[in-house]
Amino acid sequence: GALGLRTGQGAESQPLTQMTAMPMEDLKGGFDHFAIDLDRHRLYLAAEDQKTVEVFDLTARKHVSSISFFSGPHGLVFLPDPSMLVVADGGDGSCKFVDVSSDTPKLVSTIRTALRADSVTFDRAAQTMFVTNGGMVAKMEYSLVTAISTAKKEAIGEVKIESKILEAIAVEKNSSRLFVDLMDKNSVTVIDRKKMQILSDWPLTAGLPASLAIDEEQQRLFVACRRPGRLLVLDTKSGKEVASLPCTGHADDAFY
Repeated sequence: GALGLRTGQGAESQPLTQMTAMPMEDLKGGFDHFAIDLDRHRLYLAAEDQKTVEVFDLTARKHVSSISFFSGPHGLVFLPDPSMLVVADGGDGSCKFVDVSSDTPKLVSTIRTALRADSVTFDRAAQTMFVTNGGMVAKMEYSLVTAISTAKKEAIGEVKIESKILEAIAVEKNSSRLFVDLMDKNSVTVIDRKKMQILSDWPLTAGLPASLAIDEEQQRLFVACRRPGRLLVLDTKSGKEVASLPCTGHADDAFY
């Protein structure tokens, strides 16, 4: 296998063009989410089946090392100051803070969650990470969104959601709202992340929502669904669907 890098500066008819590919012959099984250190030109990849986080040098365009403190890494957040990688570990139900300022990573702190700690998002202004956890894999009838202070390295709140499978989660920077996919309910729940309270639930016209991205300027929420493969566009003022477009059948992440 190989990790491909793409740019959006191609021809108008081809908005994404491949720049290069980095071999990953030693990577076993599937992988999940990414994080990037722009200052040190490092890309971090959650290799969930291999139970590692793989590190790539974007300048040399090659794989450089593996970090193996995990039992099922999923969502990643990189904190540039200090140079810290926070990893949602679904295998043992935790968020792990790893010092990656040197070539020898150090496990600094472990914050416990329910099992299946998975998708994450980061409120940079509040220095708070939000992680989905719990649900069916944890043998729970509900799921949780847990708020973790990255400054204090401690859990500071959680909200209970009547869903057995939460997927993507996204912060709206210009408000206190947080959006989360309810995969088994085919809906998006809106949360006040300051009060950690549910505000509303928006039903979707396609199933298995798995990815979220926000255009705050145009007040649009993009929801990638798997069954069928559709990209739904919601008005973030009303929650109403304004567009539905064809999409890959197994979207797992989205960026705007």
